[in-house]
Amino acid sequence: MAIEYPSDPAFMRWVLERLEKGKLVAMIEITKKAGSAPRGPGTKMFVDEDGNTFGTIGGGDFERKVIEEAKKAIEARKPMERKVAMFRENLYEDVIATEQLCGGVVTVFIDVLKPLQRLVLIGAGHVARPLAKLGKMLNYRVIVVDNFPQYANKDKIPEADEIYASSDIISELDKIKLDKNDFVVIVHGDGALEAEVLKKIFRGNVFPRYLGLLAGGGKLAYILKALLESGIDPNVIRNKLISPIGLSVGSETPEEIAIAVMAEILKIDRGTQGVHENRVPEILDQLLKGGGKDEQK
Repeated sequence: MAIEYPSDPAFMRWVLERLEKGKLVAMIEITKKAGSAPRGPGTKMFVDEDGNTFGTIGGGDFERKVIEEAKKAIEARKPMERKVAMFRENLYEDVIATEQLCGGVVTVFIDVLKPLQRLVLIGAGHVARPLAKLGKMLNYRVIVVDNFPQYANKDKIPEADEIYASSDIISELDKIKLDKNDFVVIVHGDGALEAEVLKKIFRGNVFPRYLGLLAGGGKLAYILKALLESGIDPNVIRNKLISPIGLSVGSETPEEIAIAVMAEILKIDRGTQGVHENRVPEILDQLLKGGGKDEQK
């Protein structure tokens, strides 16, 4: 099957430019065509999270409807398949009707291309180090921000892709330009400084996808009080800040805390419930009743 790219070098540049800026991109491909339609299987176009497009799958209301579906896929961060009719009548429950008059039905597959997610660690201490290791193993771009260069350096945290360290941690935070797709974990330890970092983030124009703070009850109360006194909307704090951080697995050591935190980040990143699914009882009962299947999955 011939693949119809808009223009190989041009589309690659277009996609890479957006991924490098942290943007999500939906790739739309026609996989099947039944009857008459403007373009055939293999035709591709691209849509970024801002609604910009590259290429075409045929134009008209058909393309407009598919672009709307691509935006939904980007929002959900999950691929999807859709059937689209080249006619107005909605004859089938699983087919999207359009104002087209070609008469055919087209199946499109929409995949979501994701940039390398950034794991931003505020702090370079005992918990940050295993977090950096795990983040790198899980293919995140690891960024470390701290006010102590003697701790935030390549010798101490070799897994870090970027390190920003000086006595003025707020200025260092400005340099990384937080993005809405970032995962930010505050593990510095200095409650007053962490409160200032949070004020900076809450007052920014862009809010990260995950904002977690390592804190016990006393320090958390201190920081929340500081945020409220500085005028931060309590509803925004309630909806955006997570503390304590990490899935509740009884973590105690820095390494255990790091594992719990990365598990929580993966849960959010993948859009799952994070529930352990033990299927042994279910399948064992099927086998004991004689209704089990022996194929491997």
